[in-house]
Amino acid sequence: MILDPFKLTDFKRLLSLQLAPYSAVYYFEKLDSTNQYLLDHKTLGAGAICIAQEQGQGRGQFGRPWISESKENLYVSILWEYQKPMELTLLPQYLALAVVSALGEYGFPVNLKWPNDIFMQGKKLAGLLIESVYADKVYVVAGLGLNICMGTGGVDKISQPWVDLQSCSSATIQNLTRSELGSKVVSAMLFALKSFSSDSKGFINTWNQHDLFYGKTVVWEKNGIQFQGLGKGLALNGGYSVFVDKQIKVITHSKLKLRLR
Repeated sequence: MILDPFKLTDFKRLLSLQLAPYSAVYYFEKLDSTNQYLLDHKTLGAGAICIAQEQGQGRGQFGRPWISESKENLYVSILWEYQKPMELTLLPQYLALAVVSALGEYGFPVNLKWPNDIFMQGKKLAGLLIESVYADKVYVVAGLGLNICMGTGGVDKISQPWVDLQSCSSATIQNLTRSELGSKVVSAMLFALKSFSSDSKGFINTWNQHDLFYGKTVVWEKNGIQFQGLGKGLALNGGYSVFVDKQIKVITHSKLKLRLR
């Protein structure tokens, strides 16, 4: 069951069975931030994985805190390398789709919320944080926080509706272990990182099929003024397309929070 303890040996064995392109797994009971660990150790090489049972300073987009209580959820980051030049604009959406596809294999009814969130039952289930360093190569760290079994610790600090996997009654999770789930999701992320390129745009139609807002009226605010339009999916530049004032406009600033009307 996904409530069972995470087992590192099972996780690594299952990654190998899936032929996942990883190099090593760095496991910690507690760490400030899995993303920061790999950013500080970027010479570990492509495919290095960092997993923590608890994060003391977990973070999401724009430095916002990510509540990371002990042994409740999945906190994982992956290091990857690309040759310069490399355009990473669509990488968050490419990775998010990979995670959604992996979770969908177990029957979890998940959706994508621009720019890089994963929702289930209209509430936030997971978030991705992509950070990069341009040096001799392009070093990318892709972090994922996935709610598996939220306890009571720290939930009062979460500012938006959330959901966890254990609360889903429609998925086939009776015999799903935490190690199997983790290996499936991480393997999907690894293969996505390996296959991504600056020309990766063919996935956009599939992304839109999972889009939480597609074909629905969405609202957002800019400079204190509220706007609304019809969601039209992911744009080629990584922004979000909306139909407003009889034309398609693209929202490119990810701090502009979209929500359903």
